[in-house]
Amino acid sequence: MWARSGTATLMAAATAVLALTVSLMTVPAQAHTPEADLAPQIVNGRPGNADEFGWLVVVGDRNEYLLRGLFESHICGGTLVSPTQVITAAHCVVASGMTMSPARLVVGRTATGKLTDPQAQVVRVTSIKVNPGYNERTTSGDLAVLNLAAPIVAATPLLPALPSEDSVLTIGGNDAVVAGWGSTRSAGTGPYPDAYRVGELVVFPQGSCGGARNYTVGDITFLGYGSGEANSRTMICANGVRDSLVVDSCIGDSGGPLVAGAGVNRRLIGVVSWGPRRCASRYPGVYARVGAFTEFLRSAGVPFAEPPDDAPLAPAIAATSVTSTSATVTIRPSTEGFTAQRYLVLARSKLGDEFSCRVRAPQERKNARCTITGLSTGTRYTLRAYAVRGTSVSASSDPKVVQPAGAPRRPRIVYAEVTEGGVAVFGVDRISGNGSPLTSRIVRCAADNRHTRQGVIEGRGIATVTGLRRGSVYQCTARVTNALGTAVSAPVSLRAR
Repeated sequence: MWARSGTATLMAAATAVLALTVSLMTVPAQAHTPEADLAPQIVNGRPGNADEFGWLVVVGDRNEYLLRGLFESHICGGTLVSPTQVITAAHCVVASGMTMSPARLVVGRTATGKLTDPQAQVVRVTSIKVNPGYNERTTSGDLAVLNLAAPIVAATPLLPALPSEDSVLTIGGNDAVVAGWGSTRSAGTGPYPDAYRVGELVVFPQGSCGGARNYTVGDITFLGYGSGEANSRTMICANGVRDSLVVDSCIGDSGGPLVAGAGVNRRLIGVVSWGPRRCASRYPGVYARVGAFTEFLRSAGVPFAEPPDDAPLAPAIAATSVTSTSATVTIRPSTEGFTAQRYLVLARSKLGDEFSCRVRAPQERKNARCTITGLSTGTRYTLRAYAVRGTSVSASSDPKVVQPAGAPRRPRIVYAEVTEGGVAVFGVDRISGNGSPLTSRIVRCAADNRHTRQGVIEGRGIATVTGLRRGSVYQCTARVTNALGTAVSAPVSLRAR
């Protein structure tokens, strides 16, 4: 990450700025180390419309503002979440464990989106609340709330995402946008734009943001961060691609908004936090996950959206079935509240790989079914279902765990012991349903012109077969069955006594 600095303009050199530039992917990316890179980077962005991000604000140094104006005072970006509150990054206001004095800061907004606009509204900061979970070394929990001396007028605040909204809006592959006045060069140097710029990004799956999984957007494959670098529970990774060029945030964009959703359901899902040393590299930019810190934000007085009056209640997962690469989910609607129009089911592995399916809700509150494909055999996935009505999304169902599987593994008879009275005892191992529960476990013995005899394989792999005819030669096999097929062991020959 980019190193922070406490020199002139406070921490201007230390704050990541979300600039939108154009950069070819020709320079090898450097591995992220939490001690070294504190800035994400945006490349190949576009100019923002004057009113497109009306809640976007600049956090500036008060002395620089008084001396040289708002443009020269720029430290970080921020998001207006109420007329008198701004969410920004903790690292914009904290250095070496010390939170700066609020008297040193101003927050500004312009109707045109230009920092040189003479009609800019600029207000003082009266207090700073830093997320108590912020870790300066790892940048986890990189959020702070600024309280303003006066309301910022003529701007509609943007509400932060609740955890239930976060679950839906941050699915891997979803669209998001980021905006700010940061550097327009991949090296993170000036000049900085007067008018803010916008980056159109794609949210990476959690497995690429702490699970070291690569992820492809357009025609570019990005490298994933490992668990020692990023934590998907508290961070979101995102980059974009346009015309084979990387779109990413950059130096000076720190604290700015990562936004998802549409219309009145647009939400602040992330805050520009850190990234690789060079903007628009093969590593994604990283954003503080707003939905992970609802408790802190509520304690700071930040408002959240009230549940819509027509929001459906959470459905239930009534049943699941699997194949080797898919899971079919039966969704049972709530018998109360508003009816759903469609359902969404998310599957997430322990490593953060994400898959989903959507289905229209049947009439009269009947069960619905949808199938999630592309799963890996033998991997455990946690399923959660959501009911959707218009733009309203319910809370999630209780989770269910599934494990895609094929036919059972082939068992093996490791010994067979024949005793008097037509009895044979078998030891069987490799009894596995390959991720799907076994429905049958038997040893079957057959001989010419004799009835086939069989016995159940008990928990320790022991099966007893009785009723064998003395002197007859039997061919015995172990057989295990699940919903997807039957596997049979190599035969064992024995003579009954």
